[in-house]
Amino acid sequence: MDISLFLSKALGLYLVIVSVGMLINACTLRPILEEVLKSSGLMFIIGVIAMIIGVLIVISHNVWTLDWRVIITIMGWASLIKGTMRVVIPQYVDVLGNKWMLSSASYYTTFVLSFLLGVLLCYLGAVHNTVLDLP
Repeated sequence: MDISLFLSKALGLYLVIVSVGMLINACTLRPILEEVLKSSGLMFIIGVIAMIIGVLIVISHNVWTLDWRVIITIMGWASLIKGTMRVVIPQYVDVLGNKWMLSSASYYTTFVLSFLLGVLLCYLGAVHNTVLDLP
C-alpha cells in the first residue's frame, strides 16, 4: 500500500474518532483537559510523542505537491512543530492551551475542523485506493 494512502486512512480514522469523542464527552472531557494542561510532566510526554509522530511523518512523507497528499505533509510538520514547542517552550503552550479551554467556540471549532478533515482523509484514502486497484 502506498504510504500516502496508509497515512490518509490512519490519520483520517484517528481524527474522526477523536472528534466524535470530543463531541460526545464535551462535559467530562474539558475538566480532564484542564488537569492535563496543569501537569508539566504530562505535557512534556505529550510533546515528545507528538514530536516523534511528526518526525516519522515528515521523514516518510515529505511530499510537497499540489494535490491532496500535501495535507498529510502539513499535518506531519504541524505535529513536529507542536511537539517541539511543548518540549522547548512549554510555558507559552500552556498560555495558548488555557485560552483555548476558556473558549467554547474554539473547542467546537476544533471538533468540526478535526471531524471534517478526518472524513476528507478517509474518503481520499478510500477513493484513491480503489482507483489504484483498477487494472
